[in-house]
Formats: sequence, structure tokens, C-alpha cells
Amino acid sequence: MKGRQISFLKNSNIRPTTDKNRSAIFSILSDKVVDADVLDVCCGTGAFGIEAISRGAKSATFIDRDTSNLLKNLQLIDGYNYTVIKGDFLKKMVTLTEKSFDIIFIDPPYLKYSLKDILEISSNSLRDDGILIVEDSSKVLPYENETFKIIDQRIYGDSTVIFFNKKL
Repeated sequence: MKGRQISFLKNSNIRPTTDKNRSAIFSILSDKVVDADVLDVCCGTGAFGIEAISRGAKSATFIDRDTSNLLKNLQLIDGYNYTVIKGDFLKKMVTLTEKSFDIIFIDPPYLKYSLKDILEISSNSLRDDGILIVEDSSKVLPYENETFKIIDQRIYGDSTVIFFNKKL
């Protein structure tokens, strides 16, 4: 993001993805970000979607219950194609029927949602050749279902980052 800083309210209950984790994720994604439609779920500060835009993504959609931290940071991508959806992601993703995404990044509050529920709710929103990335507690056990297969998993401290593709 060319040295620009993502900010967040110190008294908020968010746990932003660390710069190290985000950098590692984008290193793995490589050029898949360019021209991608990106969905940043439980986005908090919006750092993932904002960085995706700065790396050439076509659009970013942000979902979170509390958008106060996000709205402050969106000035970093003013003029770019983005959408903000306020609300619980399990309910809001069901309504995203007109749009699908190349990359979905979901970083829910640790241990609050099951990986099973996350995969089920994501299946209709991810394009067939897309990548789903879930960041959660390193205590979460990997899980696949009839729609998704794990293509990579990384553990960074108390976080695990799991990359999924659709089974075709």
C-alpha cells in the first residue's frame, strides 16, 4: 500500500490480520489478485481488501458488523471500485446472489464460527476457479467438505491461514 498505514480505534474489539500474515497471504496469491473481484469478510479495518485493490484487484466488497474502522481507511482507495455491506456475514453472504468472487478472505473472531459453517456459506459466492482464504485460531482443525478442498495451510503464531479451492 505504498507505505500508507491502516488505522483502527484502539478501544475496538477487532484483531486485524498482522502485516506479516497479510504479506505472506499476498505472496502466496501472487498475480491472482490482478483484475480479481475480492470479498473481505469480517473485514475490521478493511486491510485485506484495501491491499488487494492496491495490488491491482478490479473490485473489493467489504462485510462487517461494525464498519467504523473500515470507513476511515477507505479513503486510501477513494475512487476505486468498492462496496461496503454492514451486518452479520452469515446473513449477508446469503444475499450476495448477483455477484461472485475470485478471492474471498474471511477472518472471523477466533473460534466463534465453525469452519463447516464458513465453507457452506461461501460455496455460492466463490467462482469455480476462485480461492477461499480463512484465517482463524491455530487451534482450528482443518476441514474439507464436498465443495472445497484444502490447497495450502500456514500457521503463524496463534493464527492459521487455510487456502481452499472448489472441487470440480
